Amino acid sequence: MRLTQYDRKAFVVAAMEDVPQVDYDKQAEKLVKDHLKTILPVDLQNAMAKYPDWFPARTVQMPGTLQNFATPLCSNSNSSSFLKQYPELLNKVDALSELKYQQVQKRADLEVQLKGAITNCPSLKAAMEILPEFAKYLPEDRDGDKRCRQMPVITNLVTDLMNAGWPKDKGEAATPGKGK
Repeated sequence: MRLTQYDRKAFVVAAMEDVPQVDYDKQAEKLVKDHLKTILPVDLQNAMAKYPDWFPARTVQMPGTLQNFATPLCSNSNSSSFLKQYPELLNKVDALSELKYQQVQKRADLEVQLKGAITNCPSLKAAMEILPEFAKYLPEDRDGDKRCRQMPVITNLVTDLMNAGWPKDKGEAATPGKGK
């Protein structure tokens, strides 16, 4: 069976889903929120817990490739300079940003390698021989199935179309003398 471009893309996606990754965004968000809780007065934290609607969330802009997040714990309206007030916290967040960047780069390299490996396989048989460790990510053999795989199976197409009023001009064509 010949491998299609879809087969190759699906192979890469499935294999990459099994590569573990660390959620550095969540770690950084937790780090910042924990820090904010330590500097926020207890009375204010209790008021936030009791009346959450009275405290709007503000966006904390994270450095590098880390995702921004919103929290009511931050009162600074200029959130881009918020982390600069806490150099020790900023260093820890920067370190997580760098780790995330390295992870993204490594995953991108792995994806390129997988694409390169599967591109050299014209058929399922060749892929099984060259990449036996990745057999579970390869498609099932479709050679025994003679149905067209490019289109979905449609039953009673004409009946369904006629029930929907197809062809559109059928009524007008059957009645002579009527124009459009």
